[in-house]
Amino acid sequence: MARIVCLANSRKRDGHCVAGLELDENGKLGKWIRPVGPRESESLIPDERRYADGTEPQLLDVIEMTLLERFPCGHQTENYRPHPGRPWKRIGKLSCAGLAPAVQKFPGSLWFDGPSGGYGFNDKVPADKLAAFSYSLLLLVPDRIRIEVQEKGNPKKNKVRADLLFGYKHYLLPVTDPVAERHFACRGLGKFSCPPLPLCVSLSKPYPGPGGPCYKLVAALIGLPNS
Repeated sequence: MARIVCLANSRKRDGHCVAGLELDENGKLGKWIRPVGPRESESLIPDERRYADGTEPQLLDVIEMTLLERFPCGHQTENYRPHPGRPWKRIGKLSCAGLAPAVQKFPGSLWFDGPSGGYGFNDKVPADKLAAFSYSLLLLVPDRIRIEVQEKGNPKKNKVRADLLFGYKHYLLPVTDPVAERHFACRGLGKFSCPPLPLCVSLSKPYPGPGGPCYKLVAALIGLPNS
């Protein structure tokens, strides 16, 4: 039986990604755990991630779950297979203040810096650089957060991105936290200030498939209202 503090319940194309830090019996936060589903994308469908009462895990929930085995995939070494027949149980809630000891120091770069995708900046890691990394999750507090809501794609949809500064390092990353997306998208198009909250930053699997680049994502803004 494992207990984790939920630090992400972010959307993917065919489900959600849930991740958190292990919480031991003394209340100390430890290693990252990302329960993954039995499909190629490793996303979790609703029945695999919701509590017995049908509700979704919320950020900072303390969740009890049964894990079967580690299931690392490349740089995503935090992955575990959860027991499919045992629903998760919410047993408490951690405060934002209680999370503070686990916030990491900015490592000097978010994995590998330089390449950018079509709508971001410093948001992509080429396939030939991935072997250098054995982690895919970080808990960080930027020096500055600014949220951008722009209309992108075809058909056009409102896209939420986080404009981040760590010292002089600049990033523009997609936000995949559904609560944060709703919080800012309802304000319409534009740029919005945001306090320097803890962020769960994730490095995706190769996209669109093996041999492709991986993308840096803001999987959670922790401490927004109703989050």
